[in-house]
Amino acid sequence: MWIDDGVISTYSPPEPTACMSEKMLAALTRIARSEGKAGADFIFNGWNEIDAADFASLTPGLDFQPLPERYLDGDFATSAELREYLSAVHIDWRHDAFEVVINLLDSMIEES
Repeated sequence: MWIDDGVISTYSPPEPTACMSEKMLAALTRIARSEGKAGADFIFNGWNEIDAADFASLTPGLDFQPLPERYLDGDFATSAELREYLSAVHIDWRHDAFEVVINLLDSMIEES
């Protein structure tokens, strides 16, 4: 994620699952099956709560950089646990982490 002239931009990786461990993917699958759209919406609301003031502490030089491979590595039983995890991701990657998880959850829910 980066900010240019006050506009927040993100990098959408061509393979969003590359930034997640197998454990994380399994947890997302469980959440998609057990909570469906309500769980995805709960995660989306967490994304909207990212404090814009935190963006002032972004690390310079990360422009156009995708989330590192296997960076997201958690095991969750609920969307509440997942949202807490994503909210604690370093600010350099937090916005992107929420975005990739929300997109993946949405696609899992649509496929089911």
